Amino acid sequence: MSKKILFKVRDFVVREGSIYKIIGKPDTNAPDGLVQLGTTKIPSPMIANDVSCRWKMTNKANGSGLYDTGLYAGSPCYMTMDKDEIKERLQLLEENLVEPFERTHEEGVLHQANLDFWDNYRIRLNQGRIFNTKNVEDLLDMFIALNSYELTPKEHVGNPAYKGSQFCIEDSTKVQDIENEVADLSIQAIGHYVSLKEENPQMLKNILRYIGLTSANTDIDLNTLSSVIFKWINSDNQNPKKFEDAYELATNPNTQNIVDYYTMIGDLATYGVVSRENGFYTYNGINLGADLKSSAKYLNSKKKDIVALAIELTTLYQNTKNNK
Repeated sequence: MSKKILFKVRDFVVREGSIYKIIGKPDTNAPDGLVQLGTTKIPSPMIANDVSCRWKMTNKANGSGLYDTGLYAGSPCYMTMDKDEIKERLQLLEENLVEPFERTHEEGVLHQANLDFWDNYRIRLNQGRIFNTKNVEDLLDMFIALNSYELTPKEHVGNPAYKGSQFCIEDSTKVQDIENEVADLSIQAIGHYVSLKEENPQMLKNILRYIGLTSANTDIDLNTLSSVIFKWINSDNQNPKKFEDAYELATNPNTQNIVDYYTMIGDLATYGVVSRENGFYTYNGINLGADLKSSAKYLNSKKKDIVALAIELTTLYQNTKNNK
């Protein structure tokens, strides 16, 4: 069940029960040591920025303007937004931020005309700060910092709209969920590797070819390759999924030929039976695909003429291998 939405700032959604954390923001212009750390500031809670709500000047002649709090319909941040969307966002803010905050402080304290409050309102931003969604003061600080472009959602690193921001923010709960999912997939992938090594080594070799760990010219010794595979699975969060996706293809009756055809076409190209012409793998003038994966998917078609072609190539493959 999805967690209750507390508020939205542009496409960043804050949910009840999640924990949001300030992290470093990568800056290629920072000193080398900070670039390596992926941050613009030395990662210390003692080094912080004190920021305020964004001020929108409306009259340059006298310097007058208004605070763009995002807590009322007339906030400049809503100028280009659909009316129904504005209404929905303000209802969330009223219920989950404005009313709870004013119950514990003072009614009307967050009104845009309360310059005494907004002139003196400051948010301390430092790497490692946690915003607890059960704390209404944390909610206000997080909302205003996001709405004022002082915090960059991690997904928006590089977005010029946040060029003045020196910190990022992430949903630590979501990050933990992803880490747990990757760990589960890693265990699953290693388990499938071990079982295939014992029960179907040829399928395993084809899978390793399909995910790019070995090539047509690689003499595969699964006994010595195991440590390399385990390191590869754990070296990148995407690798367990790559292995599992290939495993699913190879073990699904509707797609299992794709992984086999991938190996077959690669070998046939090495043998000179399949050629590479004008950016395509071809056989007797028939374009199979621009790469090995698309060629393998092409041969997996249920169309009669392609089924016949797949049978012909498979026979050629077996005969060629036997004569090697």
